Amino acid sequence: MTKALTDTATAQGVLAAVAHPAPAGIAALAAAGALLSQAAYRGSAVGAPLAVINLANPLSSVVVGLTFLGETYQGGVWGVVVAAAAGLVAMRGVFLLATVDPDTGEPAGRAGRGERAGAAGRATGDG
Repeated sequence: MTKALTDTATAQGVLAAVAHPAPAGIAALAAAGALLSQAAYRGSAVGAPLAVINLANPLSSVVVGLTFLGETYQGGVWGVVVAAAAGLVAMRGVFLLATVDPDTGEPAGRAGRGERAGAAGRATGDG
């Protein structure tokens, strides 16, 4: 929407941009995003909602740009592969941090760290 607004302002002037529906859409989406963010943070720790928002923002920006604004991706096939792999790694990290081990109460990504550290300490005589 910002792209449509700036294109209109450049081609037709500022008054035409103000009359364009994009400013109202931008304001509505900004308000909806703020409300959804606050709802996500209510009643839980900051970690999981923040991580999901950090993944969802760039993904939704790419989808909107490619789908509605006529943007193109110029990274080629390898760029898509690298971007997809990085996205999958990031999603896996968020999943591990958001999943709690019922036995320890720690994030699932940390499960077993204490055991490895203890084993290393016993092997060196420090544990």
